[in-house]
This record gives sequence, C-alpha cells and structure tokens, in this order.
Amino acid sequence: MAEAAVNSVIRTLSGLLLQEIQLLGSVKQGIENITRELESIKSLLKDADKRAAQEEEEEGAGSNEGVKTWVKQLKEEAFQIEDVMDMYTMKVARLSCGKEGYEITFGKLTGFWMVEGFFQCNNHLPCEYAVEEYLKELIDRSKLPESFMITLVRKFKLLKILELEDAPINSLPDGVGKLFHLHYLSLKNTNVKELPKSMGMLLNLETLDLKWTPLFEFLVEIKHLKKLQNLIFRRLDFKGPSLDAVKIQVGFGTLRRLQRLLSVHINSEALNELMMLTQLRRLSINLTPRDVKNLFGIVKNMKNLERLSVLRLTSGEEIVDSESVDSPPQCLEQLDLAMYIKKVSVWICKLENLVRLQLKLVGSTNDSMRVLQALPNLLVFILIVRDCDEELHLIESWFPKLQQLRLHNFTKLKWMIIEKGAMPSLTELLIGPSPSLKEISIGIEHLRNLKILMFHIMLKDVFYMIKNDNWEKLTNHIPQIHASFRQTIKKYNFFTSTYLSSLSAEDFEKLLKDIEYK
Repeated sequence: MAEAAVNSVIRTLSGLLLQEIQLLGSVKQGIENITRELESIKSLLKDADKRAAQEEEEEGAGSNEGVKTWVKQLKEEAFQIEDVMDMYTMKVARLSCGKEGYEITFGKLTGFWMVEGFFQCNNHLPCEYAVEEYLKELIDRSKLPESFMITLVRKFKLLKILELEDAPINSLPDGVGKLFHLHYLSLKNTNVKELPKSMGMLLNLETLDLKWTPLFEFLVEIKHLKKLQNLIFRRLDFKGPSLDAVKIQVGFGTLRRLQRLLSVHINSEALNELMMLTQLRRLSINLTPRDVKNLFGIVKNMKNLERLSVLRLTSGEEIVDSESVDSPPQCLEQLDLAMYIKKVSVWICKLENLVRLQLKLVGSTNDSMRVLQALPNLLVFILIVRDCDEELHLIESWFPKLQQLRLHNFTKLKWMIIEKGAMPSLTELLIGPSPSLKEISIGIEHLRNLKILMFHIMLKDVFYMIKNDNWEKLTNHIPQIHASFRQTIKKYNFFTSTYLSSLSAEDFEKLLKDIEYK
C-alpha cells in the first residue's frame, strides 16, 4: 500500500526530529516541512488507494491506469525519500558520536533510544525488553542477500567508503571493481574467502581491511592498487597454510605507498620486493626460518618503520641466531619476535625508542633481564621463556618506566624477588603458567603502583598461596588480583583472589569439579 510507504517515511522523519542535532539545525526545519507535506500526501494516497480499488471492482481491471501509475510513482518517491533519510540518520549518528567508526555498546544504544522516546512501553514488559526485541528484529532484517550487494555496487558508483565489518556475507560481486572512487573497504570479520579479480580496478583504494576473514591468498591483481596505504589481514585461527597470515604474491612491490602491511606471508622469491616499500610504518610478517636473516637485512633500511612483528611458519621450536641478523632502524617503537632466541642481541638493547617488546627466549632469564632493563622508554615487556632459571631477581632501578610485565611459561620458576626501587611504575603484572611457583613474589609490596596482578592458568596454586599468613599483608595494596584458568581451547576465565579466599578446601574442590578443571 502507498499509505504504508509514506507511514514508514513519517516514522523515520519523526525519529530524526527527536535527535535535536544542533549542527544540523537548518536541516531540522526542512525535515519538519517535508513531514507536513507527507502527512498531506498520506491522506491523499489513502483516498486514492480506496478509489482505485472501488473503480476496479466496478469497471474492471485497466480502467484506471492513470491513477495507478501516479500512485506507483508517488510510492517510489516516498521510498527514495526514506533511503535519503537513512543516509541522513547514519551521518547524524557519526556526528553525535564525535567521529566515524565510533563503537557503541548494546546498553548505551538502548539507553539512547529510551531517552529519545523511540519506544512506548506497555505495562507488561520493561522498555529494555522492547528495545532488545526491536534490535534483534533490526539485525535479522539487516542480513545482506547477494542481490543487495549487486544492487549496491551497481547503483552507488560514487561510494568512497564501504564498511562491511561483521556483515553476513560470503563473497563480493564482481562488479565491485566499478566502484572507482572507493577509498576504504572493510570486510573485517566476514566470511569472504576469495576476492573478485575486479578488485584490481579499484585504483583509488587506500585501505583494505580483511582482518578476521578466512582468506588464504591475495590476488595477483592487488599489485594494481598503487594508492593503497593500509593492507590489513589476520586470521582468527592459525589453521591456514600461512598460520594466521595470508600469502601475498610476487609483484606487491608496486604498492609503494603502503604504510601498514599486516599479517602477510611472503615467500623467498618475493621477499626482496619489500625493499621497494620505503614508506612502511608497520610490518607484521610470517616467514620460514631461512628467510629471517634476509628480512632483517631489508628492514634495516626502512627509516620510517615503527612496528615490526615477525612470526616463523614452522611449528617446531628451533632457535634462531639473532646475533647474526642486522638491526632494525633506531626509530622502531614496537618489536615482537615470535621465534626462540638463545641470547638477547646487542642491537636490541640499542633500540632506545622501544615502548613495547615481546621476546621468546631459551635459557637464563636473569641474564636477559640484566641486558634489557636499561631500555629507557620501555612500557610493555612480554617474555616467553623455555628452560628458565629457578629464581628471577629484579634489582633496584631496573625498568624505570615499565608499566606492564608479562612472564609466560616460566615453568621452572620457584622464586621471584623484587627489590625496592625495581619497576617503580609497574601497574600490571602477569605470571604463568608457573607450576613450580608456590609463594607470592618476595618484595611485591614494593610495587606501590601495581593495579592488576594476574596468575595465568594457576588457579590451584593461587588458592594455596592465599592460605599463607603473609598473603593479605603483602597484597592489600593491589586492587585486582585474579587467577585464570582455561575454559575451552581458546577461552580463559578467572576468579578473583577475594572470592577464592572465601572458599573452604571442600568448596574449592567442588569448584574445580564444576569447571572441569584439569
């Protein structure tokens, strides 16, 4: 019915008036005028619908084609107005949130809608329930059929931004290559497994975000996107042939404007093309052990590089000789080496701009700490160790600016000693799993700025630590103390020390059974 079409527009316009966007005050008056006109049209259409139906019954089909055609055209105009209002709504939402891409929680969204009076609640159900049901309906109606995607790329050829994050889509239509003006395309967290070859026609594309997609390999045609600045990828799992990365083909060296190249696998034949990407600021790469030395030989000349993450493709735990590779540029701020090294290289200690460092070490932990403690700007230090020392000793004045310290897999660690004056700025400390650690760290009371203490996969160990008479005295200055456990293969959960301390031994054993603790 034509009346229903106009009703939908009126509801949309009424909702817009409630938002009271000051920046668009002049538009508000226009919306009020349109609403009044549409109310008049609504009455007219209602009468026209009835008259057309009556005349058809009385005189037969086809006798009133003029009225039918006029009603049809007016309905189409009403739907077009609704489309425009939807676009207006999206723009208002962006303005009211302060920036595009603003994330809003379900609770905050329902709060906004209730305050603005978008819902009239009855006496039987709370407003929150009504809002939740409406939102679920809205999400269900937002499923994107293939026909919608085809229509989108056919009718909106001037699009500059196409944000499809979380959209329930499995593919892109081949016509996407006709969106010549497109600057930004995000398929983040979709089920798109393959890109159409026409993607190579998006010559103005600057950002391509494929994070959390099941893609295995980039198209050869991607080399034509010479304005591309951000190429972002990462699998949600490590089940791909390149683990969590996507393979990039020979020829990517033409993408000389790239600033971010994230989670890619580059084979030996294509590795040298990295030398052409002189504007790179962030690089996250998976590669085979034989290519590590060549990579660092290339990276040393990247004068703009700020973040470097290197992950090897082998599943083994072979040790890489880090002393045999060249140093990254001094401008580097973040370094993640997801490969085991036996000794901390001298060049790492000279990266004075480092604010974040992640290393995998084999052997003496204390020797490595002694070398790294002088990094003047280090804020986050993540250390994964195999065959660590039984004792870890942190000395006065070490790590002066460090705020987060995470010590993973310290399986042989029995004692941790923290001298007064060590890590004076530390706010977060994570330890574990460390099954040999049976006592709270000696000197932890000196960490006066510590806000969070997490024992990772150490639920039973922490329960028995808490029973020690010194526990409360040594930890009462720490607001949050947690002990985590593995709930599923990929998911962890935790209990607070306050809760654990309230349990008897019998209650704790029952808890372990309830969570199927292993």
